Amino acid sequence: TEAPGGWAVPAEAQALVQEALSAWKRRDRTKLASLRDQARQARSPFLAWIEYWELNARLPEAKQDELNAFYGRFAGSYQEDRLRNDWLLELGRRRDWENFQKDLKSYRMNDDREVACYALLAEWAGQQRTDSPQYAHRAREAWFAQKEADNGCGTMALTLMEAGVMHWGDAWRKARVAAEAGKKAAALQAANLIHPDAAKWLGEFWDKPQAYLKTHARATNRTDQELVALALIRLAAKDYKSPVDTRMAAALLASDWEAKLPRDLVSWVWASIGKHGGLRQLPEAGEWFQKAAKGAHEIDWSDDTLAWKVRVALRANVAEVRWDVVQRALDAMSAAEQREPAWMYWRARAYLASGRTSRQAILRKSSSGRASASRPSIRSTASAPNTSCRQPFRTATPTRRGSCAQLTIRSRGRPATGCVGNEMTMAATTYLLLSLALSCY
Repeated sequence: TEAPGGWAVPAEAQALVQEALSAWKRRDRTKLASLRDQARQARSPFLAWIEYWELNARLPEAKQDELNAFYGRFAGSYQEDRLRNDWLLELGRRRDWENFQKDLKSYRMNDDREVACYALLAEWAGQQRTDSPQYAHRAREAWFAQKEADNGCGTMALTLMEAGVMHWGDAWRKARVAAEAGKKAAALQAANLIHPDAAKWLGEFWDKPQAYLKTHARATNRTDQELVALALIRLAAKDYKSPVDTRMAAALLASDWEAKLPRDLVSWVWASIGKHGGLRQLPEAGEWFQKAAKGAHEIDWSDDTLAWKVRVALRANVAEVRWDVVQRALDAMSAAEQREPAWMYWRARAYLASGRTSRQAILRKSSSGRASASRPSIRSTASAPNTSCRQPFRTATPTRRGSCAQLTIRSRGRPATGCVGNEMTMAATTYLLLSLALSCY
């Protein structure tokens, strides 16, 4: 075994860190404290991890001074920011917004969705521009992005709903997105914000939606209609190994509920059925998405559903791809999702197919998405322009050679490799793909 620097690790150090990891999994605080002291005395190369586990195991009783001391000892390390992430969650649970705000400024990873919700709560507690439409938009995005039920986002949603910043429509949308993804706890948490009875019904029919639709479902008011929509969504998503339930959900919606539900719910349910049809590669998936598009506000759909609409459209033969459908779905995605390399590429293809956009404008739009982004430099070893290329590329193979991240594109008659350093970003990779693909036209 070698340490990060490349030198061999003594057997004693290996045994110590393995014992510490085992003690941390058991939450054995006494043992962890003893192993920490041993690691300090032996100057273990794994001291940062052992101290992290020891302090992490007792965070509920830890003091800010202890955390500050750890940050100082291991400044700039992964363990420092990992523990800061854990501590921010603990401070959020404590509602210690003063220390939360101080630590948040030094949080580098900045990728924990529950921390993002606590940060919004901290703004609310400090009354920092929380009356602006931008604050409400950021709060909704943070809640919708969190796939699991948690304390931070749940508390934020409850607080802002009670204050009138968020509304029951937001809670129903969260419940539908969670139901599509099979996240029962998150769906129940959202439904409970509306009314405990809504959560009770949802919990009862979660695994048996067909029985609810046959015996209890009605559409007399918005709550009943939302529950019917949730039951149909759950039926469509129920069995990933068989298309039977997805097709049954489509049949029930068409025959029994399409005329009884409001247009926005009908559209959402058809889109959800289309998504699960796409997952199962059913030939009807495209037709279901077409039904969903009638009078729909696609921007309200989840990014996952929009992604499956794109995939279903792209499964057609090249000559039959509805690029207008692809473009509308990609344009409706959130800004963060649009910056994913795959969607940047297909968005460029859709723009190109429309014939209304120049090559330069395509690269500019696809590299930036809805938000501006700098384009890193790329050293490309591409050969001379290809005159016989008919497809943008057949395969894209990422490899690593030394400190260089390489991406090899093999198109008809033209292999090319782009190389960037360790700071390669999504925009850089996508720019390479687009530059090579668009040269085929």
